[in-house]
Amino acid sequence: MEYYFTHSLLLATSSSMSFTAWCSSLRTIYCHKDGKQLEALHQVQYWLRFLNVTRMNQAAGKSQVFLVGSHYDKLVGASRSEIAQQFFKLLKGEAKELLNCFDVHYCYMNCTDSSQLEPLCQKLDQAAAIVQSSQKPTVPIICQRVMEEVRQLTICGKVKFILWREFVRTVEQNLADHSEEQLRTAVEYLHNISELLFFPSVCSTHIRQNGDEDPPSTQGILVLDLQWLGNDIFGTFGNVPSSFSLQKQERWSQQDLANLLYLSSTEDLKVVLELLEVLELIVCPGGKEEYIIPAWLTREKGEDIWVESKCSAYYGVAYRWRKDYGLFSQAFFARLQLRLLKQFTSPGEERFRIWKDGIECVDEAKVLAQVSTDRRVINVVGHGLQHNPRDHRALDTKAKCWQLLTVVSAHVEKLLAEAHADSDWDKLYLSPRDMSQRQDSSSSEIAVYTYHDILAAEQQQRSLYSKTSACEDKPWEVLMAGYDVTILSSLERSARVQWLDARTLQELCGLLDPEHPLGKDWKNLMEILGDATSQDIETLESRASRENCSPTRLVFQKFPVTIDRLYSVLKAMGREDCLLEIDSMFHSLKSDPECELLHSS
Repeated sequence: MEYYFTHSLLLATSSSMSFTAWCSSLRTIYCHKDGKQLEALHQVQYWLRFLNVTRMNQAAGKSQVFLVGSHYDKLVGASRSEIAQQFFKLLKGEAKELLNCFDVHYCYMNCTDSSQLEPLCQKLDQAAAIVQSSQKPTVPIICQRVMEEVRQLTICGKVKFILWREFVRTVEQNLADHSEEQLRTAVEYLHNISELLFFPSVCSTHIRQNGDEDPPSTQGILVLDLQWLGNDIFGTFGNVPSSFSLQKQERWSQQDLANLLYLSSTEDLKVVLELLEVLELIVCPGGKEEYIIPAWLTREKGEDIWVESKCSAYYGVAYRWRKDYGLFSQAFFARLQLRLLKQFTSPGEERFRIWKDGIECVDEAKVLAQVSTDRRVINVVGHGLQHNPRDHRALDTKAKCWQLLTVVSAHVEKLLAEAHADSDWDKLYLSPRDMSQRQDSSSSEIAVYTYHDILAAEQQQRSLYSKTSACEDKPWEVLMAGYDVTILSSLERSARVQWLDARTLQELCGLLDPEHPLGKDWKNLMEILGDATSQDIETLESRASRENCSPTRLVFQKFPVTIDRLYSVLKAMGREDCLLEIDSMFHSLKSDPECELLHSS
């Protein structure tokens, strides 16, 4: 399993002309009693999911997969073939949707007997002949000319890899009769037939000294020497976890990496580290010449990651694969970790904590990204503090919590888009109550709600309920009302007052809290909304004083009326200043492009 990190790059192809052999010992599935058969089934399904999400273009056609059961001769008794066939039958039953993504061939044999390998060789030859006969090279001449340029660079210039924009600049004189788009098409074709490696989405902004991002047409990196990358770099890099005791080490110096990758030359080390960083395999946060490598992390999540207090507020989203063929591989999540490491590191300051399959980012509030143990879900959990009347030093960090959640969610969604998985996943909203009870983010069983669940609950003015966890949540608690304006944008004035954005709510409290000379303040509002008596008003006023909070806010909590009803009451009270604040809020919503997009969808 240690090779997953580099294989996600080597297996990435948009071509259907790919062949993958997955070899598993039949001895591991011989007995039901010790669970080996179930473990082997899960292993096969894991790698098939991994292979499926690694492919760059699912529409290119089904790739050929050969599932090989080895050590056939080690099975005991005359029922060897029945044992092997039963395993494949179980697999077909458990992973039907997943297997439909590939053209699967099943084989079992003794791999040390050349005569038994012959049927597999014949199947490979037949599959290759079918695929090759259907391939009509569209740019063979330009491909030959590109490979001539590549040979000149590798032999004469000893270039191992090159950025796309530098490659275009280098060959433009000799290939002036072809446009950059034609050149790119040729390079992509050569990648798909394994003549070179082209990673088109790699953005190498860290190599440029300025912070501007490359436009998509100039992004990308070409690896010209495949033997060097596969054997000397990836072969060594991927083998480190199995050949070296990592001892829960988190950071590696340049000398550590030189020793582990067997690089003696300073220049070679610089080139290799540059490539590994561009390919998002390693990161050097803060420029301290200390590297973090998510693939090598072994430390589990610390017990101090979840620390609950009376004022803790949890909000979160879950990114979940919609169908059986989805998987958030270690490589996918490691890239997320690397990007967050860069974002939450500034000169002289690190605002993160990282561990195997998880990362916590800190900036007043905290946000935690964790892949579930079954790797089918990524949970992004924000942990902030609400107003604490007994501790004036404890700041309300909900606004920052929302900001951090938005940042991390954007990174996840961008990675999913780069993986060409735009329609294969769902964004769900985690139950704050269930998160608080579990105090764990590594489960794929945390109660979740869809946006439509939340919208329906708000329209019917009821709570949300999860049968799986017996949790009950208020809609505005799940969607972080005040900052998430999706419900407000959808329902507008039919939404309840809990959905007022934070700024508007603060302004209304500032206008209604002070005693009005004509009595048109929060007390009058409470009388109208809830037929409140003078005793009710005194009770609420006493609570507001005791908790050091806004009485208007407490009125809204006690009487969750619609914004339309609030507007009518304020109009009858003659509070034009309050009406202007509400009108301004809705005007801002309509002029916000993101809100318009949410409303239309």
